[in-house]
Amino acid sequence: MTITGLWEQFGLRGTPFFQDELRPSDEDGYPITLFVGRSEELRRITRRVVSDRSSRTIVQGEAGFGKTSFVNRLKSDLGAAGIITHEHPIRITSDTTRSTFVADVLRTLVRIRLAAFPEAQDRFWKRIVRLLEGEEMIGGSLAAFGVGAGVTRGYIAPQVPGDSLFEHLGEALRRISAEFGTSVLLHVNNLENLSREGARDTAFLLRDLRDYLLLPGAHWVFVGATGVEDSVFRVHPQVGGIFPEAETLAPLEPGEIEELLARRYEHLSLKPPARMVPPVDPGEASRLYSLYQGDLRNFLRLLGDAAERGLGLRGLEPMTAEEILRHAAPGYERSLRRRIGEGDFAHLAKLLAASGGAVPEFRVTDVSGILKLAQPSASALVERLTRGVAIRLSHSRGRSVYYRPTGEALVVFGNGAAASARGHTRVLAP
Repeated sequence: MTITGLWEQFGLRGTPFFQDELRPSDEDGYPITLFVGRSEELRRITRRVVSDRSSRTIVQGEAGFGKTSFVNRLKSDLGAAGIITHEHPIRITSDTTRSTFVADVLRTLVRIRLAAFPEAQDRFWKRIVRLLEGEEMIGGSLAAFGVGAGVTRGYIAPQVPGDSLFEHLGEALRRISAEFGTSVLLHVNNLENLSREGARDTAFLLRDLRDYLLLPGAHWVFVGATGVEDSVFRVHPQVGGIFPEAETLAPLEPGEIEELLARRYEHLSLKPPARMVPPVDPGEASRLYSLYQGDLRNFLRLLGDAAERGLGLRGLEPMTAEEILRHAAPGYERSLRRRIGEGDFAHLAKLLAASGGAVPEFRVTDVSGILKLAQPSASALVERLTRGVAIRLSHSRGRSVYYRPTGEALVVFGNGAAASARGHTRVLAP
């Protein structure tokens, strides 16, 4: 039996609804040339970096908004402008201290230099490698980070002197700037899902790192979830004073979604002589995007899930928005019921029914009034629904915190498909 691949029938090499990050190299499977939008944010950061010897930037946005691809595009643009970048980010975890953070930065600088000068035996860089990784003596030469060859004769354990890290990092940046004739961009990640305690600890960490962040030759880009600017970077005045206003990534516009899909179709089209048929019309897809309020990752998952279930049933024709919802909803409903349980599923159904088909926004007090629950029970329900990824925090207004269903929940209950196309959101009231 011969089985024809789903995407080849439509003239494509693979799924155009991938959720992988875009990479800086055009040789990668999903190159940065597929990136769409964010031009103003990119322009501001690029101008900041090329205008001075050091800078600091905060990039924040909701999960799934494309922050990593955005930073990869920034790296690509800055690389073209002569700024040195590195493929992998530096990560902040619950175990990060000032010493381990600076050690990770030094490792990144060593890797940048070794990639350009693998045979160089500069005494300073040999000492940095010994401090960070230990030293393998190979026929009298140094092997570090996979660079080097021969038979190992001995080993010296790592020795990271915390009190001299500032001087080591400053000298490393000075040497990088002198050897490359430019400065370096340092991407710091993992500020995505900090707990309240994690945000507090990271704020203290940055306070301890303040002087390091001002060293010439380094441009820092910190990436995290929306709100990280206030919860981490504005806690201590000595830190807040050296960071400009955060770049907060907003949802892409419907026209940008159409362009995004068109670029992906073009990139993945079989050539020659195949005829490409769009699996989903870009205009139809943009009608559904507002259900997800900028969550590009899960929006693309919706298109991919629906395509695998319904694509090709009517022949080689693009799926409509209505077909996408119809084919995705049953599987999403099963998943949602498992995550939040039958009781909370019924509560959510009643809450969304009160919106009259619009995309609802609600507070805990609205939940209490609509479902006839005591305030503590309504608060507990909202917490469970948030934890089960059925609703998410939408925004705050004064002391009022508003929530709205996730795109998956809207697909399950059929709410908002037409209303969202008109931009209609209803704030519920008991």
